[in-house]
Amino acid sequence: MNNGTYGTVSKAKGRIRIEADAHVLRRLKRMLGIGRAGAITLPDTPDAAEDVEWFHRRYPLTFEPATLRDEIHLKARLARIDREAVGAILSGQTQALPCETAIPLRDYQRACVDILRLRKRILCGDSLGLGKTANAIGWADFLKQHKRIRFVVMDECQELRKDGTAKYEAAQMIAAEAEYALGLTATPTYNYGDEIYRVLEVLSPGCLGTASEFFRDWCSSWGRNWIVSDPPALGQSLVDRQLILRRRRRDVGRELPALNILVEAVPYDAKRLEAIKEESVRLAKLALGGAFNEAGQAIRQLDLKMRQVTGIAKAPYVADFVKRLADSGEKVLLAGWHREVYAIWHNILGKRAVFYTGTESPAAKQAAVDAFTSGAADVFIISLRSGAGLDGLQKVASIIAVGELDWSPEVHNQLAGRLNRDGQDDIVTLCYLIAAGGSDPLLASILNLKGEQAKGIRDPGDNGARDLFTGSAAITREETRGKLLAKAVLEGLK
Repeated sequence: MNNGTYGTVSKAKGRIRIEADAHVLRRLKRMLGIGRAGAITLPDTPDAAEDVEWFHRRYPLTFEPATLRDEIHLKARLARIDREAVGAILSGQTQALPCETAIPLRDYQRACVDILRLRKRILCGDSLGLGKTANAIGWADFLKQHKRIRFVVMDECQELRKDGTAKYEAAQMIAAEAEYALGLTATPTYNYGDEIYRVLEVLSPGCLGTASEFFRDWCSSWGRNWIVSDPPALGQSLVDRQLILRRRRRDVGRELPALNILVEAVPYDAKRLEAIKEESVRLAKLALGGAFNEAGQAIRQLDLKMRQVTGIAKAPYVADFVKRLADSGEKVLLAGWHREVYAIWHNILGKRAVFYTGTESPAAKQAAVDAFTSGAADVFIISLRSGAGLDGLQKVASIIAVGELDWSPEVHNQLAGRLNRDGQDDIVTLCYLIAAGGSDPLLASILNLKGEQAKGIRDPGDNGARDLFTGSAAITREETRGKLLAKAVLEGLK
């Protein structure tokens, strides 16, 4: 390169662009974990500026225009100041700013508020039951001073993991107008690691680069989805860049006893599965050998049919298992998904069961909570994906029975958090009721792989992952869950 430098740094369309000698680019790409060829483009953020400044010291670069150098240095300095300030807040070296709330905040909750004031846009991923919602109150006076939206809080923001929906687009629009954006979720990813990109793109647009850059640099393809190649590395990067604030119970001195995990085999009605054999085999063959659109539709139909029929086939035995627990004096949360399954449970459990699913009105749901906590009901039937913000059940129950499995372990983790939280005096038991046929064996095995994805991103330094389903079969990442289900159907229903 000319001028005794190794390359040039420029900026266009809100992106930092680096062009340099081939060997210099190769080294910079190794440092940044970038595998694609050609010039490097980075988001115009303080974090990226710090990387450019550091690399410029080793390989001098020409800045075009020359004033860009001062801009890069200023942003890099701000990144260091912010990092030091956040460190001082988390360590308790900086005294918290005044924050009056109806219910006093704990020190670690106050720390989140102070970090948000500093960083303006963060995702709070504290463990379930640590009181993330409290981080969002006490801002009323601050908001009253301004007519436009300055602060947006997105509770349960894992719901933003899929783009292209009306909910996602609305959240993007609102967050873009706000100066402060706070996301609250203990489970930012449900199924695939790239979901974290969708969530953070709403809270802090451009913080992870473009979608194509993120997928190429951090992910490998898994069917039509992306799976993060190194979840702990990504998780640590997000923490280091102060995009995620994640505290576990042991980090704040509020650790609860470990969950008691049980996997119980329950009988099932094989005739139910036999009745759909012909149709399931037809769909499985289409899923594996049909054209793209035809195969996709077959996969969705097969998934719906197999999971529903599996739930129905074991529903009477699941209800009997829960009934025996209730007869012994226990109060139980029973989780499922299909209305047909709920109907069977209701026929067996009768008035001792109440419902908190996707179809009850808010008043009916509150009545169910009141009946369960007052002792009028023994079984609380809850939808696997319901219960966001639900509190109080932990004071009367410590047993969760998972009567139908979800593809995502994060759904089960959210469910466990309904009881395994402050106010719980007993060890919580999470009991998976699994049939030996239908979709259950595959679901039980595939959950391990996806659980490692989510756990690595949430808790990058924690290597103590627990295998909830021991003896599960290995699953190759190249196969989608739909094709795995199709293969399982063809192997098991010949």
